[in-house]
Amino acid sequence: MNLFSSIYYLGPQGTFSEHLANTHREFEHLEKIPVSSITQIYLDVISNTKSLGLIPIENSTEGSVNESLNGLIDYNIEIVDELNMKIEHCIFSIEKTTNEIKKIYAHPQSIGQCNLWLHKHLPSVELIPTSSNGQAIQLACNENNTAVIAGKHNQWLSLNLLCENIQNLKENTTRFNVITAANVNVDIEYDCLYKTSIAISLDDDQGAGSLIGILRPFEEKDIPLTKLVSRPTNNDKWHYIFFIDFVSKYNEINDLLDLVKIKSSFFKSFGSYKISDTLIA
Repeated sequence: MNLFSSIYYLGPQGTFSEHLANTHREFEHLEKIPVSSITQIYLDVISNTKSLGLIPIENSTEGSVNESLNGLIDYNIEIVDELNMKIEHCIFSIEKTTNEIKKIYAHPQSIGQCNLWLHKHLPSVELIPTSSNGQAIQLACNENNTAVIAGKHNQWLSLNLLCENIQNLKENTTRFNVITAANVNVDIEYDCLYKTSIAISLDDDQGAGSLIGILRPFEEKDIPLTKLVSRPTNNDKWHYIFFIDFVSKYNEINDLLDLVKIKSSFFKSFGSYKISDTLIA
């Protein structure tokens, strides 16, 4: 990380991305730059090769972040690290009790991660999606009878903390990718396990079982897949891109990628990086 001078993340003030950017020790020396959207993170990283981007890629409750997956396809970046952050949601409001709340602002991912609690305790409240939890905080700070779903780290707010830990799953976790547009020379540790992230697509005329054929080398070499999800392509109706993560020793990666490339109509690799076992609170 010493090669870089700045890191872009999803703002504004109050987001989980901001909290991670400001508290993770590997980012201490970096200038922290908030931006308005995940797509803007990709654009800024592309234009500044001395920068990193912090991308929320997947949540353990709500699954993949679609805007983040789209950016992987649309822009030429490399994933250099992954971070897992524990996500605990709270209700903040100008009001002193939940009985006074008529609207709740929150990012769609946060609403989904807390939907069971919301349906049980605030079934008649209007849920208003925002581009980030930071934007939701800004709106809730200026309106009566409103609340926001946000992280507990936002207790600096001039709002009342009404409810804690309202997420569906106690161990609710979001995985972040750290990306760059620079060519990074990785110090290889051959005894370590690496995660490799790729995307593939198949032509309709490749026939039944074509996806199974692509995945068979992983089974034959006893290489575990840690992700297999699909997204529609932007230019062909009912045609899909498959995002795959697999875990292997570093010296096994290239042979596997060659086998996958041969059978794919589209192939893109986003890089290989050490597996993160640390859960950041």
